[in-house]
Amino acid sequence: MKSSKFSFQAWFIWSLASCFVFYKYIIEFSPAVLKSEISNYFHINGAEAGFFISVYYFAYALMQLPIGLFLDRFGPKRVLLVSLLMCLLGTLLLSYLPASFFVIACLARFISGLGAAAAIIGCMKLIALWFDTREFAKMTGMMMAIGMIGAGLSVDILTSIHKLYHVAWFDLLRCVGYLGFILWILYAVFIKDNNPRAVSTVQEDADQHVKFRQSLRRVLSCRQSWLLSLYSGLMFGPFAAFLSWGIAYIHLSSSCSIEHATSAVSFVFFGFAVGSPLWGWLSDRVQRRKPFLILSTCSCLFLSLVVLYITIKSFFIFATLFLLFGFFLSAFVISFSMIREINPLPCSATSVGFMNTFNSLGNAFLVWVVGLVLKFLWQGKVNPNGEHVYSIGSYHIAMSLIIAFILIALLLLPAIKETHCKQH
Repeated sequence: MKSSKFSFQAWFIWSLASCFVFYKYIIEFSPAVLKSEISNYFHINGAEAGFFISVYYFAYALMQLPIGLFLDRFGPKRVLLVSLLMCLLGTLLLSYLPASFFVIACLARFISGLGAAAAIIGCMKLIALWFDTREFAKMTGMMMAIGMIGAGLSVDILTSIHKLYHVAWFDLLRCVGYLGFILWILYAVFIKDNNPRAVSTVQEDADQHVKFRQSLRRVLSCRQSWLLSLYSGLMFGPFAAFLSWGIAYIHLSSSCSIEHATSAVSFVFFGFAVGSPLWGWLSDRVQRRKPFLILSTCSCLFLSLVVLYITIKSFFIFATLFLLFGFFLSAFVISFSMIREINPLPCSATSVGFMNTFNSLGNAFLVWVVGLVLKFLWQGKVNPNGEHVYSIGSYHIAMSLIIAFILIALLLLPAIKETHCKQH
């Protein structure tokens, strides 16, 4: 039994681990905020910009299952130090590249994605080591809330610094990279794998290593694991798509400034931060999962239709819509509880990694394909900086893929079984 009561060290380690989650979101979404400048610098079109953003998610998805095994075998400190180093090196490499090195820029983005894959799972591993089992859900929910709030604030801060103080995009990314180096030093000094209050045995740890393949086989053979993971990926994809393409769309459709468009979209983070712990608490309270998934999916479908197909000129209305979208979207995290409940407890980490793979692939595919459609519909118009400019109609067609994703997720729900919050 682990105890964290009155343990400053446990809370400090959790805080540092949450900082990596926060840092992951900065790296993840900064290219979306700076997409116009990066596209102009490397002379790339919408499809190439979409691929550049998406390659991070492909790398992230690739590492989800292996990272769980690495964390169990080598301990979170060593894995997180290597992962954090990859994040900051990928970011710094990108910021120093000449304009003709776009392929290397994609490689740098890929390296950052490989490193970021350990952020959330690594934090969960540290929570499991340093906190009582009964505190796991609470600490994980708080970690996600901090990450989302931090991501929302970072998006606004990056945009403000870039626009108001005319700081170049590569200088901003260099600051992000150096910030990661400071965090790496703190990890090297303060992160500990061994909790002196925890009671465990070498045999228990060895058993976990042996059962990895068995756990993977169990998760892959379960039809509900596939359905839940596919649902989760389809619901989380629109999150990245709105962040990557929604800013330019709002700027064009409402004629508001890029700063206001970015601020409006960033409200999705705050809605997500409020909703994610609330939906989990409500579903535990009523001992039901599916009604909240149905409410979430239908609400996100309605809000997406309003954002994309209703003429809106008000920043306040856009901000409210994205706040509500993030709030209702966050209910999809209930599917993580469901996949844990339908699989045996020894498979919990493997099942979460399996679902996270689909989330990353959903993000990567949707962001990339929206860019491909925009490229196909491009009418040859460019702005004074040489950047491709797309019409409102092109955005409506390309971003209708968001609607398609949510509709398919809604169609999957009847086949997903209610778990009644019970471990099977």
